[in-house]
Amino acid sequence: MRTFLRRAFVLLLLAPWLAVASPARADVACVQEQLTRLGFDPGPVDGALGKRTINAATLFARNAAMPLETLTTENSGEWCSAVSAFAATPAAQSIVTLDLSSEPAGILSDRDQQRLWEAYTTAPECFEHPTYGEGTPLGVPKLTADQFGAEAWKSPYTAVRGAAQCQSGPGSLVTPRPIAVVKLDEAYGERQHDIDIAATWFRRLTTYLRLTDDPVARTQLKQGVIEWARAGALGEGIHVSWGAQPVDYQMMAAILSILSATAEVAADFSAEERTVVGPWLNRLVAEMGASHWKDRSDNKAYMRTYAALIWGLMVGDDRPVQAAIDEFKLAIHDMRPDGSWPIDTQRGGMGLHYNSGNTAHVVMIGTALKLARGVDLFGYEVDGRSAHTAVEFVLRSIKDPVATNQQYAIRCPDGGDRFGSVDKPSMSFIGEAGYLTAYANLFPERDASRYILNSLAGEVDNDSEKSGGVPACLYALTGGVVNLAPLTMPEPPPPLPTPEHSVRTLEDIAHQVGRSVSVNSLLKSEIEGEKEGANELDFNVVGTFNYTTSSFFSFSLVINEPLGDRKPDGLSACGAKTRTYEDNLHRVIIDFAIDGTQYRAKRADCIIAALPKRPAFEAQFLIDSFADIAIGLVASGDVENLQHEGLQTFFKRVAAGEIVISR
Repeated sequence: MRTFLRRAFVLLLLAPWLAVASPARADVACVQEQLTRLGFDPGPVDGALGKRTINAATLFARNAAMPLETLTTENSGEWCSAVSAFAATPAAQSIVTLDLSSEPAGILSDRDQQRLWEAYTTAPECFEHPTYGEGTPLGVPKLTADQFGAEAWKSPYTAVRGAAQCQSGPGSLVTPRPIAVVKLDEAYGERQHDIDIAATWFRRLTTYLRLTDDPVARTQLKQGVIEWARAGALGEGIHVSWGAQPVDYQMMAAILSILSATAEVAADFSAEERTVVGPWLNRLVAEMGASHWKDRSDNKAYMRTYAALIWGLMVGDDRPVQAAIDEFKLAIHDMRPDGSWPIDTQRGGMGLHYNSGNTAHVVMIGTALKLARGVDLFGYEVDGRSAHTAVEFVLRSIKDPVATNQQYAIRCPDGGDRFGSVDKPSMSFIGEAGYLTAYANLFPERDASRYILNSLAGEVDNDSEKSGGVPACLYALTGGVVNLAPLTMPEPPPPLPTPEHSVRTLEDIAHQVGRSVSVNSLLKSEIEGEKEGANELDFNVVGTFNYTTSSFFSFSLVINEPLGDRKPDGLSACGAKTRTYEDNLHRVIIDFAIDGTQYRAKRADCIIAALPKRPAFEAQFLIDSFADIAIGLVASGDVENLQHEGLQTFFKRVAAGEIVISR
């Protein structure tokens, strides 16, 4: 009896559902099928009316401007007819399937929002305050190799060529050696020089291609991406060890640079090539997307979001595109009414710099969507503030930097004060603010745009790792005719001698560049096979170069291992000179006597004997094995990344044995 009653009760509860199950589920499935065909995401076509289907239907009705009531099982038949009829019209081909206007999830309460904006007033140092709006991952779905092979890629950038902001030389045409394992230095402000060189190579060739549409540049850029993909570059060591172990900032900039290069030549990849590049780059962008930090309004979070957007636009996946739109909208909610960003403006001497970085990515998200999809996120407002407001605050930062920085910046010893102070903020962001020109080109009628185009022209349009290139070049609206000779691949060099030591050398700083007569470049070398800590060289090549003879007039090496605040007596007895920097510590200078192609170190034995063990090793290696350094530079192609033309020529001649360095 009890069993019978229980069954009867269950049937009574299910009776309404059973009455409508067959026709209603069929109608819901019809709506789901039509929405899917139109490009919306109602979930699986299973006839089940859930939140995902209702949200997709509501978005369709809003974007199609159709006065339909919220989808229910009762009106699903009406919905099926309406959506099916719309799908048969020409308007179906151009309907926007993205949610641009509804409020995103995660908006702070009025109380917490005010606390976020005012956190700087109670924090003893930057970031030392409660979290209002925790950082969360941004999902970038993994696609299969078959999916990459089946769907052609499309560049999200404009097709314009020859824009003034694209003025750039091509640099080296030799692909930098892929770096599979990265050795991070997690100290604030420290960089991996080989990563910087590679990322710059991708960005520079991308910019040159957009300037000239040169076929050799196009081929080399595509082949460079493929070569890095086949090598599984950046496969290990790109995450930091703290927090949620996000991808390191410099590695994110490198990934964005490669993604930007890939997007520029997206349509050139064959189906087979996409199955190679797609999964590799998908993994890197997904790792960026999964990265998150203490606060969601961190500049790196917006950089990650921009990369996800470019990826989604390129491969035709609207899921990361919609995620980027939602992050954009949430950013406008979190932004202060005056257009400043509440977390990064705290950062002491770099407050204006990081604030501009936030605005850069928000503006570029809006720019990319406006030009690639024809949708306008700049119109998304919260209590009157929008991305336009963020641009206006950056312009305040440029016009009155001290007062603007003092408004929100606080002490920030580990996140900004290394490069400035609250009262003397770093202005380095101006050179990387090319996004302002891209913005001004989109909205020329605005007062902010007129100031950008009239007062900042040429000052901001530089290559920027935050943007994956030059924003006003990537999103150029007007171009021109550029008459430059077509590029040709250089002849392969003759075989090099076999070195005694394998040495990898990279340029850290070039104080003189191009065809300057003066030479002063800081180089750093790593000797394979030596013990960790004893395998590094840090030295400057200094001199004056004779372009007629392709040799030096004067030539010296400065060993940068510090000797102390007093010049060692033994060096004085040798007649050796030293150099000091800001730390007032001495570094030994080794001068060379030049006789045709013979460069002999002056007083080498005396100097080496007078030096402590570590600098003595460096001096001896540099003099006795300088040819190995040159061979390593030429064999790896890194010689092409040297910024001084004379120094490039010199190292090539040393590698070929035409110039001999000795004691």
